[in-house]
Amino acid sequence: MLGVTRSFVLCVRSLLHFARDRPQEGIDDLRAFVEHDESQGGANPFSFRWRSEVALGLGALGDIGGARALAAEDLDIARRWGAPCA
Repeated sequence: MLGVTRSFVLCVRSLLHFARDRPQEGIDDLRAFVEHDESQGGANPFSFRWRSEVALGLGALGDIGGARALAAEDLDIARRWGAPCA
């Protein structure tokens, strides 16, 4: 898969995993999305709210500390961009 198509597929598939109560698979796809997006020069934190989605998945897996850390990072980025959320 190329560029934007790969990013789109990973994002949508991650949401399907979360909807099917498979948070680890959703987290794995979002981490692959981030890796791919960064390799393609993606820098816009608002292109996809992956931190919030991963935080929800980590919370579902019982990793409250990891979830809070990502949510705090998401909030910090939104504040630096002057937006209410990422």
